[in-house]
Amino acid sequence: MPENNMMENPKAVQLAQRQKAAQTRVRYSRSEKPGIIIATGLISALCLLSLFASIMGVLEKKRLLQGFSQIENIIVISGQMASTDHSITNSNQEDLLAILSKLGQINADGQANGLQALTNPWGGTLTAITSQGGRIRIETTVPARACRRLLSMFGQPQTVSEILNIEVRTSQSSWLSLYSKGQHSSINEAAIKDNCGRSETTSIALIFPVHAQGQGS
Repeated sequence: MPENNMMENPKAVQLAQRQKAAQTRVRYSRSEKPGIIIATGLISALCLLSLFASIMGVLEKKRLLQGFSQIENIIVISGQMASTDHSITNSNQEDLLAILSKLGQINADGQANGLQALTNPWGGTLTAITSQGGRIRIETTVPARACRRLLSMFGQPQTVSEILNIEVRTSQSSWLSLYSKGQHSSINEAAIKDNCGRSETTSIALIFPVHAQGQGS
């Protein structure tokens, strides 16, 4: 009998055991391979998502700083030009960007609501008009998430002291005042979160006084 022969031949027994063990390892290897591939794919996808989120976070911070500086530069330039062009402080409802373009200070790259406009870092429009009492009103349209962060920057006590009013408007609402100088010391973060909206975009209006160069605040 083959079994008797195997029992009488230790080498044949060892060979048979090795063959059986090898076949078992092959079965385990084949069954584990799909799981290993899936796990490796998931880890790679998570790494890519993490990298993407990190890059997007850096880009958004850059856009916020650019958006803040864009508005701040208009204020600074308006103050510098107001000392020689009194239409900036003496006119009402005039296109400020058109005035500054004519003076060679900015290059408007579009139009919105009949006014010359700049493109903000999020691809929305920015317009500005003069207002009575030597004021200017700047309006810019940004994503809701950028609205919250941008207003948090402008709403800080050290920044908001130069702003007269801050208003917001979504596609479903009219202009709503979030800050008025003399009534608030800063913007409440809860108010920013509630009123920037959850729609795709939100419009922000910032009203500043214009101080001609050489004038006090």
